[in-house]
Amino acid sequence: MSALCESTRQINSQGAIRFPRVSFGTKNVQQGNKINDCLERDDLPILFSRQRALQDLDENKANYINHFSAPTPGKRSLSGHVVVSFEGTDSGDGIWTCNKESAKNCVHIKTCRHALQRYIHVDVEARDNSVVEDDPLKMPNIALAPRIRQAGREEIAVSYLTIPPPRWATINSDPDFGRPRTPLGEPPALIHLTGTSTCCCSIPRCLYNPLAPIRQQQCIIYSMTHSFTSIVEIQTCQLCNRRFIGPDCQELGIFNFNNRIMFTHDVLDDYTSNYTTSETPFAAWVTILARRYTTHGSGSPFVTDQMFRSVWFAYVRLQYFEGDMTCKECGPCPETTIWDGVTLAFNRKHLLPTLQPPTTLHDQAISRDKTRYLSGQQLIPDRKLRQVVRRIIAERRSEEEDEEEEGGRPGNGAVEKANQERLKRAELIPDACSRLRQVNEGLGDIFTTHFGIRSLLDGVVPNAVYRRLLLQIAAEESVLQMAIRSALDLLDIFTQYPTTENASALVNIPVIHDVLTHEFRLYQRASASMISVCSWIVQRGRLVLAKLLVYPAPEHDGAVLGSDTHWAKTGCCYGMPQIRLRPKYPALKHDVRGDSGKRGAKCSKFYSKYGEQRLTGGIMCVWCTHSVCYGFHCIPGEKAGMMCFRPSSPGGRPPQTCHLRLCLRIRTILHDPRT
Repeated sequence: MSALCESTRQINSQGAIRFPRVSFGTKNVQQGNKINDCLERDDLPILFSRQRALQDLDENKANYINHFSAPTPGKRSLSGHVVVSFEGTDSGDGIWTCNKESAKNCVHIKTCRHALQRYIHVDVEARDNSVVEDDPLKMPNIALAPRIRQAGREEIAVSYLTIPPPRWATINSDPDFGRPRTPLGEPPALIHLTGTSTCCCSIPRCLYNPLAPIRQQQCIIYSMTHSFTSIVEIQTCQLCNRRFIGPDCQELGIFNFNNRIMFTHDVLDDYTSNYTTSETPFAAWVTILARRYTTHGSGSPFVTDQMFRSVWFAYVRLQYFEGDMTCKECGPCPETTIWDGVTLAFNRKHLLPTLQPPTTLHDQAISRDKTRYLSGQQLIPDRKLRQVVRRIIAERRSEEEDEEEEGGRPGNGAVEKANQERLKRAELIPDACSRLRQVNEGLGDIFTTHFGIRSLLDGVVPNAVYRRLLLQIAAEESVLQMAIRSALDLLDIFTQYPTTENASALVNIPVIHDVLTHEFRLYQRASASMISVCSWIVQRGRLVLAKLLVYPAPEHDGAVLGSDTHWAKTGCCYGMPQIRLRPKYPALKHDVRGDSGKRGAKCSKFYSKYGEQRLTGGIMCVWCTHSVCYGFHCIPGEKAGMMCFRPSSPGGRPPQTCHLRLCLRIRTILHDPRT
C-alpha cells in the first residue's frame, strides 16, 4: 500500500478523532497535550507513520522513516493533502520526498520539517532552523529524492532474433538478412521447435533442449485480412518451470508474441507504414483491421488496441534500424551541424531513472567557475539602432505587399496613407544611415543604397538578398549564430582574396553567400561595400569569440564514459560515442537552478509552457546540412539555455526513409507500457 493510500485510510478510519493521540510519557505532559491538539488542526502536517530504518545500526545516529500528511495552503479537503516522506536523522538531515512537488522550495517539505521538530522536541513552538523561507538554496542539509517513476515492465516476446526493416524502409547500409518470406496463403499447419527456440523468462534465454519432452498447443496467427488457427510445438522451460520455450518464427515471417498469439510481419509493418505516414493512433488502426476482419469473415476477431500496442512495441524493438545516421555527402563527422529542439513534451512524472542525456552533470566533470554570461554579442552593439533598422525594413516590405494586393493601383485613401507612412519612415532613415556608417562605412552604404531616401522616393524595390542580410545583421542574437569560427576563417580568406571560388566556400553563411552570388552574377565582382562588411563581421565575430573562450577545450576522456545501456533506455542515440563529459558552470544561474518567467532576448519561448506545467523539454536533434539526422536525445527538463541552438533550419525535408526510421526510434523511447 502506498503512503498516500495509507494517509487516506488513516484519516477516513479515525473520523472526528483524525489520528490516535500520541503518548509522550512524563517528558513534557503540557506540551504533549498541545501537540495532540495540533492533530485536530487542518492547516498543520500530521506524522502518521514513523519506524526505524532496517539498515540502521548506529544508535547515536538513528535513522527513521517518517510519513507526513501535509495540507496544501488554501485547501482543507482530503484531496488537498499530499504525502511527504523523510528518511534520515531527527535533526532533519536525510532525503525528503514530496509526492506532489520536486523543487527545493516545496512548501509541503518546509512545513513538515518544522512539524518533525515539534514532535521530536515535544514543543509546539519548535522549528527547523536550517529552513530559510526566502531562499531555498540555503538549506545545506536537505537532499531531495528525484521525482522519477520506476520503469514499467516491458513486454518481452518469445521472438527475439533481429527482424529486418520493411522493404520500403531499408537503406543501402543495412546488412543482408536473407529476407524472410511473407505468408501469402495458409501458414504451416504445425510450427516446429528449432535450434533458435527459447523462453523469454530470463537473460540469457533458456534454449530448446532436443532431448526434453515436447508438447503441442493451439495458437492464433493474425494476418492482414483474417486470423488462422495453427499448432505450435512448445517445451517447458527448465529455468522458470512456468513458461514455455517456443519457436522464434523469424524465418517464417511470423512474430511469436507468447506462443498463443502470433502476427505476420506484414500486418505489423502495415501499422508502421500508417504511423509514419499519417500519425495513425493505435485505436484507429485496430478499428480498421477489425472491420476488415469482419468484411473477410474471419473466424476470430482482431485483438484489442491495448494488446496490439504491446505486441507492436515488442516487435519494433527487434527491428534493425541501425547505421542510418551518416550522410553519404558529409561522412561520419560533418563539418557543420544544425541543432534544434522538437517539442514532444510529456509530464516529468513519466521520466525513467535510466534517462541519461549528454547534458547530465557527472561528479567527475570539470568545473568552469570563470565562465560568465556575456552581453552585447550582437553584430550591432546599439540595441535601439537594431530596432530602427528592423522597423524600416519591415515597413518597407509591408508597403510593397499592400501595393501587390491592390494590383499596383491603390485608391486615393490608400495613396494618402502610404504617403504618411513614407513620411514617418523618411524621418528615421537619415539618422539610421548616419549611425550605421559609424558602425561600418560599407554597412551604411548598403543600407543607404537599398533603403535610403532616394530609394524610397524612386519606388525602388530592394533586392531580397540585401533585405535578408540587413535583417540578419540587425538580429537580436549573437554574431556566432550567424557565423561560427570555421566560417569566420573562410570569410577572412575571402576579404583578402575576393574571388568567386572563395565566395562559393561561404555556404555556411547563407545570407552573405546569397549576396555575393548576386553581385558576381551582375557585376562579375564583389562590391567594395560588401567586402568592407565582411571584414567587419570577421573582426566583430572574433572579438566576441575571444571573450567567450575563457577555457581551452577539454581533452577527450573516454575512460569515464562507456555505458553499455541501450539507447531506448538512456534516451540518447547518436551515431558516434560521447568523447567528454559536459563541464559544470556554477556561475551560470540557468545551469544550477531552474529558469522562471520570460527569457527575453536569450530565448523567445516561455518557461511556463514547460516548467510551470511540469513538462519535459522534448527531443533535441542534430542534423547535417543535407538534412540527415546524426542523433537525438530526450531533454528531461524544459529547454534550457545551455542547449545548443542555431537559427537556421534544415534546408529541405529529411530523406524520407531515414526520417521514418528516426520517428520509430523516438516513439520507442517515449513509449509508456502502462498507457
